[in-house]
Amino acid sequence: MIQLRTILTSLLLTISTFCHAYNLEPNRWTSYEGKLGQSLIHLSLYRFDNGKIKGSYCYQNYEIKILLSGQISDDKIVLTEFLADKPNGSFEGSIFSDSTDRFEGIWHDSANTKSIEFKLKLSGICGSNFSHVYSDMFGPDEAVENFMKHVKTSIQNGEKSGYRIMSDIRSK
Repeated sequence: MIQLRTILTSLLLTISTFCHAYNLEPNRWTSYEGKLGQSLIHLSLYRFDNGKIKGSYCYQNYEIKILLSGQISDDKIVLTEFLADKPNGSFEGSIFSDSTDRFEGIWHDSANTKSIEFKLKLSGICGSNFSHVYSDMFGPDEAVENFMKHVKTSIQNGEKSGYRIMSDIRSK
């Protein structure tokens, strides 16, 4: 009887752990990919020790960063997006861990007249600091991102000489 009770208790704890929302780990970048409505997006968040969150997202087709700032409280995350330094909308959702780690909820425009569901899956975690996303790369983040945009464009255009492997991508 004790063994059965122990097994049932363990099973219930396991189920509740996998189906319960978890918090973002502090002091690391967490990235998600998925859909905001019908649009594919990439979203990256950095949680500070005090629960504040900063980050950005971009639509896959446009690759222009939209800045995010917000807070995590218990299992709820609220993020405000900024365009031209002005609030433009907000993400309200939770992060879940079951068969797939995911961030899901609703995006609202700043006038609160439009709501769009978002469903994102965890795509990566990087243990770097806020000011240096690509901890394994040399040079500032902007230089790494510009280099990768150049590589992508060169590959899409069939230019084989346009994306030479560079040992140093630091900006001048």
